[in-house]
Amino acid sequence: MGGLRYSGLSDKAPGTMDGENVIGWKVNGQNYSAWTSWRAGRSGQALEADVTLYTNIFNSYRVRGIDTQLELRKSIIHELGHVLGLTHSDQMGDAMMVKVRTRPEWRLPSDNDISRCRALYSE
Repeated sequence: MGGLRYSGLSDKAPGTMDGENVIGWKVNGQNYSAWTSWRAGRSGQALEADVTLYTNIFNSYRVRGIDTQLELRKSIIHELGHVLGLTHSDQMGDAMMVKVRTRPEWRLPSDNDISRCRALYSE
């Protein structure tokens, strides 16, 4: 069984599907603070997943007075949910909800997110 292994810093760009799993920054975000790119084998098993974070979107948040640390945390946890195989949720407060209103009291992931992830990996 595979596992998560930190391999250090990389000069690979996220989203290039080059055989390496990368979480990194790009500057050209349009509509989203982050995006997950992935590819799977014929069996459906994930072969690679990259998470791209967009600096221009986070800079826009900062200029508008939005808590960028909380937004970054929300974005990373949401995208890692995609890496694990979770789809979007319509439940308010879930990390996997498409547009989540960020509030200081918001905690991630929700019980529903955890249940959905456990259901994916239960035997």
